[in-house]
Amino acid sequence: YHRPANDFVADFIGRGNLIQGQATATDSIEHHGMSLQCAAALQPGQTYRFYLRPEDIRLLDPLETTGNSLLATVDKQEFLGAFTLVTLTPLQTGMPALVAQFSSNYLAGRPIEVGSRVRIGLPRERLHPMQEESTVQGALEIMHSLQGALCAVSGMDACTLQPSAGAQGEFTGMQ
Repeated sequence: YHRPANDFVADFIGRGNLIQGQATATDSIEHHGMSLQCAAALQPGQTYRFYLRPEDIRLLDPLETTGNSLLATVDKQEFLGAFTLVTLTPLQTGMPALVAQFSSNYLAGRPIEVGSRVRIGLPRERLHPMQEESTVQGALEIMHSLQGALCAVSGMDACTLQPSAGAQGEFTGMQ
């Protein structure tokens, strides 16, 4: 869940924020003019893609200027009972909006309103690079071949490898 191998896996099991940048050191990337630290070992000069879960974004003290912190405008709040989804637009030019998820208890002492500016933190330990798309093609080819073989054996025109319900569906959701 916290370390998806690729976009498909990341989107299949939850929401997330795609962060892409070029490595400037073995532990940081440049993302829209901002240096972001990460916990992974990187190759300087190579482009990386990271997927940050909404619940990993933190609200910080407005004056805190630690690494991986930035100012953002609150564009939207969606109260969903136990938590609130918040759409944030970073003040850095060109940075895409981020979706954060805060529990109601977490927001109890931090009232935020649409239009307000907040400082957010992107924890370095939650920024893990996704697998390069070209390296997952072999696994996709195997799955495609398996689908063809299952159709041939069963006599069906089409089949899916995705579990739809029951124990298989629950197990997939937990992975």
